[in-house]
Amino acid sequence: MSVKSISRSEYERGFIRLPSEAKAKRPLREISVTVGSMRFEGVRVDRYARIWIGRSRMSEAGLRKGLKVRFEWISPSALKITPLDIPVTPDHDSVRDMLYEIGLLKGRIALREYPIEGMRVDVVWKRIEKGNPYIAFEVQIAGNFFEALTKLKHAWDLWNSIPFLVTTEEYIDKALKLVEGSFHEIKHVIRVVGWRSVEELYNLLKKVRELEAEMKLS
Repeated sequence: MSVKSISRSEYERGFIRLPSEAKAKRPLREISVTVGSMRFEGVRVDRYARIWIGRSRMSEAGLRKGLKVRFEWISPSALKITPLDIPVTPDHDSVRDMLYEIGLLKGRIALREYPIEGMRVDVVWKRIEKGNPYIAFEVQIAGNFFEALTKLKHAWDLWNSIPFLVTTEEYIDKALKLVEGSFHEIKHVIRVVGWRSVEELYNLLKKVRELEAEMKLS
């Protein structure tokens, strides 16, 4: 068995390079890969010991950049990958506040818990103070996706706001199915994104501001 962390390049390109101690004993072109309860057949292996799982399947299996994983050959052509990091459960308010801060960092008028027809949208961004929101965000970690999508549809109907639903990777498919069905009117405009993308953007924007301040460019 061998352990390594998935690099940013690996995650973005959809492959994992096997450490030397985890390489197969004989050259292989295709293998099966098991991650938790998921099994991928026909995974290509190149001469550099890179296993090309694919970006979408890596995301689906929770194989994100920075994640520490363990490799174990369970047969000559079957590899088991075990994530070693403890899964992080995002907090609704923390993700909501990151969206709010991102808006401010981008020079937008950002507002939390914005009222709409007896309900409240988690975050909206405006270009001018007295204008309507041009983006509406709902954070739904789990639970009632129908209510969150209802609020986003109202925001689109009333203000022509671009609707964003932020959730966890495991619930993206569930949300998209609802959009395809009950909320098909907004399927051409809604963006369903994982909370980790929000976190990454937030951290990058903060870093840019810190560097600008350090270089006295702000």
